[in-house]
Amino acid sequence: MSAGELNYANNFHQLFNTGRLTGFKIELILFAAMVIIINIAFSNLLIGLAVGDINEVRETASLNLAKSQYESLIGIYESYSIYLRKILYSPGLIVRKDKNSSYLQKQTWHSLTDNIAMIQEEKDHVNPEFDWRSLNAFVLRQQTEISLLKESIEDVKSDIKMISYSNHSETNKLIKQVLDMLQANGNEKVAATSAN
Repeated sequence: MSAGELNYANNFHQLFNTGRLTGFKIELILFAAMVIIINIAFSNLLIGLAVGDINEVRETASLNLAKSQYESLIGIYESYSIYLRKILYSPGLIVRKDKNSSYLQKQTWHSLTDNIAMIQEEKDHVNPEFDWRSLNAFVLRQQTEISLLKESIEDVKSDIKMISYSNHSETNKLIKQVLDMLQANGNEKVAATSAN
């Protein structure tokens, strides 16, 4: 218990036997109220801390569940032999007509899929509208812009180095002047104290 170490024998019995506890009724009431209120506040803070992380735990739990499901599917697929993998592998989506469907279901399917155009790209198909010259010119422009940016970055770097070097030299001069003044003032004070 969080207030188990606060007992009457250790804290108040000696005060009561010596007679110093007679005027402390308000202090005892405040002490008892503090022990109760602190325990309630501490338990509420712990509950709030535990409840505050539930959304993060839920999000990570769903991600971890999906990850473990994918890993198990990949593990099962990899445990198959190469022959079974070749049989099970399908590189694209294959839509087959259902022979067991009723006439109404087939009509519904056709009405839903009539507006969908199946696009099959050819591997050697080249877009006739594609202009290689404009692409080449665009790439050359980008390379020129990149080289100009590199040059401007180098210029800015050299400017920064020059400014920092000049600031550093000016700072060193000021530090020397201040040290010289301090030494001169220190020698004057030493001379003034020795004369007294």
